[in-house]
Amino acid sequence: MPGTTTTTTPKIVEVDQRGRLSVGKLVDPGQFVATVGSDGSLLLEPAIVTTALEASLRANEDLYRQVREGLDHPDQAQPVTAERRRRGPAAG
Repeated sequence: MPGTTTTTTPKIVEVDQRGRLSVGKLVDPGQFVATVGSDGSLLLEPAIVTTALEASLRANEDLYRQVREGLDHPDQAQPVTAERRRRGPAAG
C-alpha cells in the first residue's frame, strides 16, 4: 500500500523554486490526496483511484454483494444466455 513508510523523526524538506517538494525518502511511491491546512501544514493521505463505474457499483449494496459473491465463488457462476437475458436476473 502506498504511503506505508513510517518515520517518527521530523525531516526538513524544501520546496524548490518551481513549487516542487520531494518526499521520496519519506513515503513509498503512490498517489496521495494532499491537504494544506490553514497554518500551512501539509497532510498527505494515501489514495486509491477508482472509476465512476466502480463507485456506482459500490453504492448499490445488493448489486455489489452479488458481484463479490460471483467473484468469490466462480464455480457457481451461471452463463448469461439469450433466454436468461430475456427473463432477467435470477431470483435469490
